[in-house]
Amino acid sequence: MLGQLLLLAHLAVVCDRSDSLRPIAEEIAREEGTTVGDSWSDAHAEYLIWVVEPGRLSDQVIVNFAHAWRDRFPQTAVGLISGRTPDQARAMWLRGRHVRAYPAHAFDASRSISPQRFVEALNDSGYLTFAGHGGATYLRLGPDTVLQSTDVPSVPNLVLGTESCNVFRPWVRDSIALAFVENGAAAFAGFAYSPVAGFLIGGFGGLPFRYTSPEFPIGRVVQLQNHGAMQAFAALPIYLLLGDPRIALASQPPYRVVSDETDDRSRRITLAGAPHGLLPVRIQGGAAYHFVEASGTAAAEGHGFYNARLQAFDSGADKFVLVDSTGGALVLRLQKAMPWWWPVKTGFVEALDNALVSFGNGTATCVLVLAVGFAMAIAVLRRGATKRAVVLGAAAGVLLAALHVMWVLARVDHITVISKTTGFNPLAIADTFVLTSSAGALYMAASSRTDRAFALILATFPAWFPAVFHFAFTLGANLKVFRPQLGASLYTHNMAMLAASSSLIVFLVVVSVFSGLRHLLAGHTPVITPAPGQ
Repeated sequence: MLGQLLLLAHLAVVCDRSDSLRPIAEEIAREEGTTVGDSWSDAHAEYLIWVVEPGRLSDQVIVNFAHAWRDRFPQTAVGLISGRTPDQARAMWLRGRHVRAYPAHAFDASRSISPQRFVEALNDSGYLTFAGHGGATYLRLGPDTVLQSTDVPSVPNLVLGTESCNVFRPWVRDSIALAFVENGAAAFAGFAYSPVAGFLIGGFGGLPFRYTSPEFPIGRVVQLQNHGAMQAFAALPIYLLLGDPRIALASQPPYRVVSDETDDRSRRITLAGAPHGLLPVRIQGGAAYHFVEASGTAAAEGHGFYNARLQAFDSGADKFVLVDSTGGALVLRLQKAMPWWWPVKTGFVEALDNALVSFGNGTATCVLVLAVGFAMAIAVLRRGATKRAVVLGAAAGVLLAALHVMWVLARVDHITVISKTTGFNPLAIADTFVLTSSAGALYMAASSRTDRAFALILATFPAWFPAVFHFAFTLGANLKVFRPQLGASLYTHNMAMLAASSSLIVFLVVVSVFSGLRHLLAGHTPVITPAPGQ
C-alpha cells in the first residue's frame, strides 16, 4: 500500500545541480510540466528520467543507484539521458518521439554474424536486439569479429536492446553505448555488469520492445527484464536503459479486449488479435491479484524461479505482464491468492526441466558426463561384477534413459527455466544411459552401504554438479570480483538452489530404480567375482 501511495506523479526528472546537463533536465521538466529534483529521493513517480553527464557515472554510482532502485523506488521505470555534450543529450531525448518499430531485427551471435550484414541491419532498423558477447567498447559478432564503438554507423532513431556483458558503461572511453547515442540512437539497453546468459526475457530473438505502447513503454519492459534476471541470478537491477523510459514503438496495444470478467477471488481477461511474440499487457487494477496465468504458464508474486515465457510486475494499482503469445486469442487468468498446489507442481516441473532439458542441452557438459560414464564402465569391468549385476545395471540405464526421453519430448517446447534455445539432444540421452548403467552395475555389485552411496553419487552427477558449480561460481565472483571492486555482491544463489532441488528429485528417482532392481539380486551371491589375475 505504501508503494502505491508514493506513486503520486507521472514523471520525475532528476539531475545534480552542478551537472553540465542540468539545463537539459530543466528543459525536459518545463515541457513535461514538472520540476527537477536534485537526487533519487525525488524519484517516486511512474517514470524517472535521470539526466547525468557520463563523467559523473562510475561503478560505485551505478551500484548505489541499483540499490536505491531496488529498495526505495522499485515500482518506477527508469531511463538515463546522457551525452558528452548538452547538444548530444538533448538530441537523444528528442529522438524518443520519432522511433519506429520496423524494420525489426534480432541477432544471436551464437551463429556468427558478418560485420557487413550487421551494419546493414543497423542502418535499416527501427528496432534491433543483439544476444552475444560484448564489452564496454564493443559487441562480439563472432569468434573473430567485433563491432568496435568506432565502427558504429549512422543509426537514426534506433532502439537497441542487448544481452551482452558490461556494455552499459557510458563513463568509459570509447563507450559502445555512447557511440550508438552519438550516431543517432534513441535508446540503448544493456547490462552494466556480466549477466548469466539465458535469463533476460526476450533476449534471444524475442524483440521484447516491439509491441510497446504508451501505456506499456520500453522502460516497463526493462523493469520486467530486471525482475526476471533477479529471479535467476542478479542481486541488483543491473540491466539499464539509456533513453526516455516512456518510449513506445507503437501508438496503441496490438490487441483488443473482448471481455473482462471478475468475481470475488478471480478475474478473467480475454484478448483478441494478439500477435505472435512477447506481448506487453497492462492490467488496470491488476495489482490486487497475486497470481496470473497465461499462455500455458503462470507467475505468482514473490514466488518462483525465472520464467522465460511470463513475467509480471506491479506498479501502483496496475499489473504489467509480459507474456509469450502464440498469436490470436489470449486469455489471462488472475487470482487474488496463489493456489496451494501451484508451488509444489511448478517446483517439481522446473527442477526436472533444469536437470533434464536445460543442463543436458550443452555439448560440452554432455561430453564431460560421457567421460565420467565411460570411466565408471571401465571400473565396473575391472572389479569383475557378475553378469547379473551388469545386466541389471544396463536395465536401470535403459529405464532411466527412457524416462529422460519421455520428459524431454513432453517438455522441450514448454520449458520456462531458461531463454536459450533448447531441443532434443541425443548426446544427453546417451549420457543418462552410460552413466546410470555403469553406476547401476556398481550399485548392484556393491557389498556395503558406502559403495552403494558412491554409486548413487556418480549416477546423479549431471544433477548435483550444476548445483556445486553455480554455488562455487557465485561465491567466487562475489568474493573475488564484485565485493573488492564494487563493495557489493551482484549474484545470488538462486540458480544453485534450483539445481539443488533438481538433484534431490533426480536422486530419489535413481534410488527408487536402483533399489528396486537390486531386490532382484536378493539370494543371488556372490555379486562380485574375482577379476582375472586377482
